[in-house]
Amino acid sequence: MPYLSNGLAVLVVLFLPGFAWQAWTRPRSADPLQHLGEAAAISLALTALQGLLAFWVGAPLLAGNAWLFAGFWLVVGLAGWIRNRPDTRCSWRSAGGWLAAAAGFGLLAAFRLYQARGLIFPPWVDSVHHTLFVRMSLEAQGIPASMEPYLPVPFYYHYGFHLATALVSSLAQNPPQQAVLWFGQVLNAAVALAVYPLAKMILGSRSRALLAALLVGLGFQMPAYYLTWGRYSLLTGLVILPVALAAAWESAHLQPPSRFRWELALRLAILAAGTALAHYFALLLLIWFGAILLAALVLKKAWKTTRWALLTLLAGAGAGLLLALPWLGRALLLNTRNANLQMFPPVTASAPLLQVESLDYLRLLLGPWRNQVLLILAGIGLSASLRQPRLRPFLAWALLLGLFSLPWSAQVGLFRADYYTIILFLPASLLAAEVLVGGGESLNAFLAARSIKTRLPGWALSGFTAVLLLFWGFWETRSLVNPVTVFADSGDAAALAWVQEHTPLDARFLINSTPWLGSISRGVDGGYWLTPVTGRSTLPPSAAYGWGAKEYVRQVEGWISRAQALKGCSPEFWALAEEAGFTHIYLKRGVGGLAPESFMGCTGLETIYDQDGVVILKVR
Repeated sequence: MPYLSNGLAVLVVLFLPGFAWQAWTRPRSADPLQHLGEAAAISLALTALQGLLAFWVGAPLLAGNAWLFAGFWLVVGLAGWIRNRPDTRCSWRSAGGWLAAAAGFGLLAAFRLYQARGLIFPPWVDSVHHTLFVRMSLEAQGIPASMEPYLPVPFYYHYGFHLATALVSSLAQNPPQQAVLWFGQVLNAAVALAVYPLAKMILGSRSRALLAALLVGLGFQMPAYYLTWGRYSLLTGLVILPVALAAAWESAHLQPPSRFRWELALRLAILAAGTALAHYFALLLLIWFGAILLAALVLKKAWKTTRWALLTLLAGAGAGLLLALPWLGRALLLNTRNANLQMFPPVTASAPLLQVESLDYLRLLLGPWRNQVLLILAGIGLSASLRQPRLRPFLAWALLLGLFSLPWSAQVGLFRADYYTIILFLPASLLAAEVLVGGGESLNAFLAARSIKTRLPGWALSGFTAVLLLFWGFWETRSLVNPVTVFADSGDAAALAWVQEHTPLDARFLINSTPWLGSISRGVDGGYWLTPVTGRSTLPPSAAYGWGAKEYVRQVEGWISRAQALKGCSPEFWALAEEAGFTHIYLKRGVGGLAPESFMGCTGLETIYDQDGVVILKVR
C-alpha cells in the first residue's frame, strides 16, 4: 500500500523528532496547531544537525533503511514522555483540537498532492539536481562529500531537504524522484502549518494566525507555485524559518523578562542552525530579523527589563550559527575555489542591477489579480499597524523584504530581486490577516460606540471576505503547473526504465539542451533525467556542474556549445563523440534542436529504442 507507506514515512521524518523534543522540554501552553507547526520545523532542523554530526564523524545516518533513525527518535520521545510524566487526562475539547489540526493539515497536504496530479517527475531544472542529491544521499547513507561518480564536483549545497527526503525514500522504499515529488508537496503544505505559530506569536490572536496560515495554504499564489519550479530546498527553509522567527520574537519579548530561558535559547539555536542548513537565503532572512530585534532591544535602553531578553536572543542565535558553522565554512571555502555563479553570485560596486527587461518577469512573480489583491491588503495592513509599537520590528523586516524585491534595489545579501519577490507571501499573510480580522473588530467597536450591541456585522464582513479570497485561491490554484516546465512524461519514464535494464552503467548520453542562466545549459526532455533516475551520465550534465572547478566548467560548456550547433552525424559530431566520450544519444521527436531524423541511417549509429516519440541511438 504505497499511500500508507508514504504517509508513515512522512509522519516519521516530519514530526517524530519534533515531538521527541517537545516530550523532553515540557512545551509551554500551546494549541495543537502550534504544536504541529513547531514539531515540523524542529524535526527538519534536528535531522539536518544529526546528519551533519554523522557526516563529520563518518557514521551512516540511513543505515538499516533508515529504521534506526525512526527507532532512535521514538525511544528518545518515549523516554522524555516517561521522565516528565505529562498529564494524560484528555478532554473532548483537547482531543477535538488535535483531530481538527491533523485533519486540516492532512486536507491541505492532499490538495497540494492534487495540484501535482498527472506528474510523473517533478518539474523544471531544480528538480533534476535535487533528485540527484537525494540519490547521492541514499548511496552515501547520509550527506555526500562529493558528487562523484556523477560529477567531479564537491558537495557543499544546503542539504536539509535532500537528507530528509532520502530518509522518506528509504523508509517508504520509493525511488528518489517519487519521494521528491511526494514529500516536496507535503512540505509545501507544511509552510502554512509553520506560519501559524509565527502569526500567533506576533499578532497575539488565534483567529489571525489561523487566517494567515489559510492564506498561505490556499490564498496566495506562492508557495503553491513552487511546484512548477521544483523549489524544494527553499520550501524546506520556509518550513523552519517562520518557527525560528517566532522563537526569536519570543526571546525578545520574554515573559517574565527577569530570567534566562534555557529551553527557548536552545530551541532558537536548533531552529537557526536548521534554517542555515536548509537554505542560505532563508538564513539571510533570519539574520536580518534577528538584527532588527536586537536593535529594537538596544534602543529601548531599559537594561533592567531587557537584558535577559537580549541575552536569550544572542545566545540562541549565536549558538545556532556556531552549530551550522562547520558546513557554512565548508560551503564558503569550496565556493571561493569554484566557478559557481548561482549559489553565491558575486557582488561588486559595478555589478548591474536587475535588467529593465526583467520587470515583466517580476510582475509575473507577483501573481494573478487575486495575489495582487492580497498584497494590496498586506500593504494596507503594514500602514495601519505602524501605530502599534510592538509590531514595528516585524513591519521593518517586512518592509525590507519588499524594498529588496524591487528591480532597482541593490543586490544586498547575494540574492536577486526575484528571490525576495517569491517569499513576500510570508510577511504579507500576517499583514493581510491583520487587516481582515482587525477590520471586523474595528467595525464592531464602531457599532458598540453607537450603542449597537452586536458583533455579527464585523465578523460577518471579515468572514465573508476571507472565505471569498480563500475559495478564489483554491479554485485558481487547482491547476498551476506550467506545461513548459515539464520535461518528462510516461514515454520518457518507459524509456528510462529501458535504459536501466539494457545499457551499461558507464554509458554516456548526448541529450538535447538549451542555454539557461547565462553560460549554464540544461536539458529539455526526459534525457535530462537519465542521471538521477538511472545513474548514466549525460551531456549536458545536471546544472550542478556549474558549481565545479573553473577548468571543468569551461570544458563542459565548450562541449555543450559544440553539441548545440550539430547538424546530424557530421565530422564535427564524430570529433565531439571522440572527445566527450558519449556512447548513446537520447532524443525526443519535436523537442530540442537535435532531431532524431537527422541521425537516422548514419553509419556508426544504431537505433536501439524508438517508442512514444523517444529515440535512443547507440554510437558504434
